[in-house]
Amino acid sequence: LSQEYSYNMKLKSLILLICFCLPMFALAQKHLQFMQIPIDGSIESFGESLSLKDFNKSSLSDKSYHGYFYKTFASVEISEDKTHQKINAVKVRYNESMTKLSRQSLINLYRNIVQDYIAKYKPIKSAKCEIVDDNFLVTLPEGYICCRIFDTIFGAMGGGVNIEIDYVDKANSSDYKIPTFKRASDDL
Repeated sequence: LSQEYSYNMKLKSLILLICFCLPMFALAQKHLQFMQIPIDGSIESFGESLSLKDFNKSSLSDKSYHGYFYKTFASVEISEDKTHQKINAVKVRYNESMTKLSRQSLINLYRNIVQDYIAKYKPIKSAKCEIVDDNFLVTLPEGYICCRIFDTIFGAMGGGVNIEIDYVDKANSSDYKIPTFKRASDDL
């Protein structure tokens, strides 16, 4: 009888352990990644991870870095969600003055980036790729990646062709919303 009692107690303990651990596994959230770095943690810890990828901190802000993304010199800006107080987004920027690339070279860079995002994410069942005019969007369970190309005349971003790529983590964004794009033809 004592062996049976001991066995039952071990079985009950195991079941209780599973019941307590299961919610912890369910709560463990995956985060969108930028260059294999989870978009999570503090500005300092994310910045340290960027530095390990040969990005240098900008003198303008503790949230800005410069380095090579997609084999082209770019600026990277990290954002922190005010509610969660964790990194929730990463923005990559290219422009003509920063990269020293011609207008056509930047347009080709954009096209190549979009093609490679499609090649990477289209085979994944949980990913959705969408192109609307000059905007490209990948939605994933962990967040989204939005890539766009546009012209500016002047300003902080530099004149000419600009490319922006936004990585937005769902778990760390208190006001998470997937962007929607209006087609230019909708105006006609």
